[in-house]
Amino acid sequence: MLVMDQVKSYFLFSIGAESVYCVTAYMFISQDSFSSSWILFVGNVLFAMVIAAFIFTYNMRYKMNAKPQVMVAAGHITSVMGIVISCVVIFLLLAIVTPHIYHVAANNSDALEKAPPTLQGNGHGLMLVLFMNAVFGNIAASSFISIVLPFTAKRFQKSDS
Repeated sequence: MLVMDQVKSYFLFSIGAESVYCVTAYMFISQDSFSSSWILFVGNVLFAMVIAAFIFTYNMRYKMNAKPQVMVAAGHITSVMGIVISCVVIFLLLAIVTPHIYHVAANNSDALEKAPPTLQGNGHGLMLVLFMNAVFGNIAASSFISIVLPFTAKRFQKSDS
């Protein structure tokens, strides 16, 4: 059963993970170039580092002897919370920094006669890259950390008690 103190800890670390990822997402949006997508991968690593810090503090709370299965679940819960919050913040960042991204192309005949790649802007590709990286990149990095780290952070490896 989740205690309110645990939920608060999950929420605080998910906000921290979301914050470091959204800083790199903002840098990517402001660059406005797909060649700078490496910045998003740095954000995935930073997101995973915050999840690692959460797992270490969670283990320290139980005197370096928390059950690995519980730490795996706690890491995944924090990761999912951080990913949901980061998707909402990215949506807001896109609305603030590039408001034209949510506009549909003009309905005049000139725009309809052109091939889709020749229309102005690459906003939908930018949204796809951002949201796919926010979801799949962060879940891959944080799941790896959440699965591997609890089994190495436990002090007494012989028992689960």
